[in-house]
Amino acid sequence: GPACCILELTMIQQQRFGGTFPATIQRIVTQHGAQGLFRGLLCSTGREGLFTAGYLGSVPATQALLTESLGVSSNVGNAIGAVGAGLFVGALSQPMDTVKTCMQGDLGRENFGTITQTLQSLVRQQGVLGLYRGYTYRSLNIIIDFVLLDWLARVFAPIMFPSKCG
Repeated sequence: GPACCILELTMIQQQRFGGTFPATIQRIVTQHGAQGLFRGLLCSTGREGLFTAGYLGSVPATQALLTESLGVSSNVGNAIGAVGAGLFVGALSQPMDTVKTCMQGDLGRENFGTITQTLQSLVRQQGVLGLYRGYTYRSLNIIIDFVLLDWLARVFAPIMFPSKCG
């Protein structure tokens, strides 16, 4: 949430105006106050919440369904679980990410004001599909994250928690 918000805001502002990381933060605070660093925080936090829910809930539930109920191998269940959850989470979270990115690129609020105003403006200009710009990249990124996180958990859980992973 907050860490992602500030880091992504700084990256977007650097892409637009250049400058070092410290200079960009200083410029944002000077021009927009400290609260400027948190523009898009609600969308950032919502997006990360959906990512976490997908990883902690959807991936294991899908894996369990496939392996226990349908009898597929655990490797296939893990892969399908990560891909399915990644596509689903990407579809749910992409509109928030698009709105957040537009808001963070427009700290002066010339084109994008509140979350609701930004959402309405994007839909008016580009239709609902405009909210899904970047969906393919974001979903692939989420799928890779889910696969890696699942693999890391399976490798390190027995090492870190041997009494629970017997």
